[in-house]
Amino acid sequence: DDSSSSDRSNSYTKEVESGDENPRRRSSPPHPSEPSHPCLSPSLSKPDKNTEDEASCASLVEEVKRLTASQESRRGQVRRVSVELRAAQQRLKQLNATIR
Repeated sequence: DDSSSSDRSNSYTKEVESGDENPRRRSSPPHPSEPSHPCLSPSLSKPDKNTEDEASCASLVEEVKRLTASQESRRGQVRRVSVELRAAQQRLKQLNATIR
């Protein structure tokens, strides 16, 4: 029914917004990181594996893009909080000077 599908989409949105990896988003299972990974291997063993390997590489590229965006977002947060911290430290110094 409609209510269960809207519930699913709401929880999906929340998970994506919170930055959690949503297993339903993944088109293929996680790949072990090993040198023989298709993206890293210069020669492809079978032509029929081509499509699967390309899809695998494409999903990894998307994952890297997502992680890079997330990293940039975190850097922005760190910069903002650092500025706030410095301002609070200055205010504290002023208050301490006023007390003495």
